[in-house]
Amino acid sequence: EALPLPNLDRFADECVRYENGLSVASWTLPAHASLLTGVYPDVHGATDRRVTLAGELGTLAEALAARGYETAAFTGGGFLDAKYGLGRGFQRYEAKTHGKQEPAEDTQGLLGRVRGFFAGRGQSARPLFLFLHTYAVHNYYDARAEAAELAEVDAPRGRKQYVDCVLGRQACGVESWHELERLYRAELELFDQGFGELLEELETARVVQENLFPAAE
Repeated sequence: EALPLPNLDRFADECVRYENGLSVASWTLPAHASLLTGVYPDVHGATDRRVTLAGELGTLAEALAARGYETAAFTGGGFLDAKYGLGRGFQRYEAKTHGKQEPAEDTQGLLGRVRGFFAGRGQSARPLFLFLHTYAVHNYYDARAEAAELAEVDAPRGRKQYVDCVLGRQACGVESWHELERLYRAELELFDQGFGELLEELETARVVQENLFPAAE
């Protein structure tokens, strides 16, 4: 059964939709490097935690900054840390990394950082390219209190046990998998709520532009 996500659905209805989108990689770093450069991983080179984006490549943020855009990014860190070269072209690139045993930043934490940015930005007339990234849904197995309450999981089994289930380190019962499913859906709902708040704030601040790219002269 499809989960109602009214804010994401409304946004999608107003956008160009690509219904057969495929990622060039199954994990964070190479996939996002391709997203920001438009080339395959064998070209950009960011395919291992020990390497960074190829220096000679231009990025989307660099191209937009050259056309007068203000560029800002707020990420959950990890493989979206600026040390991998993904911050090139962003005038502000803020990565908030959490430890391996710590819960990921929730949606409201991300929105709090964005709100602070807008408060300092004022009524800038420059077009804005804003890149946001969160691990909140990705780390649904953190079983955060807010998500557990929404999912009606009264006694979460704990992050380690859920991670062991997901990674196949231990045999897990049907109830554990049902709890994980409900926690995932809860994080999606919480993200949708936060995304709706963000859209309202962007529209109020008149940041949302009718056209992303200025007409070519």
